[in-house]
Amino acid sequence: MAVASSALIRRSFLTSSAAATAFGLMLFAPLSYAQTAAAPDARAPVVNSAPQIDADTTSCQELKSKLESSGTLTIVSRQGGGSDTYYARTPQCQFWQMPSFSYVMASDGRCGVGSICTNKAQGK
Repeated sequence: MAVASSALIRRSFLTSSAAATAFGLMLFAPLSYAQTAAAPDARAPVVNSAPQIDADTTSCQELKSKLESSGTLTIVSRQGGGSDTYYARTPQCQFWQMPSFSYVMASDGRCGVGSICTNKAQGK
């Protein structure tokens, strides 16, 4: 009878210990284990902080001075059909890109403005 009661005591002790441990883990577990960051909205527009300027209506000297004063400048060109962000200094590009000095067609002709980030050539 003493063996049966000691086995019963051990079993109830193990059961209560397991329950207390599980309850303690629920109370004191760090909140970061189950939390995830909210994903950014894919439909949200990407905000470009560089000021925009139209190359077709601006002279080369104006483009260069505005780029030099702001550090970055988004130049829109109707002839090229798009816009690029130009940098007064050599930019730190993404790993798949490289900096490249580029020209735009300003109102008074071709103009070497500054550097842009272009995709690296893929070799075979």
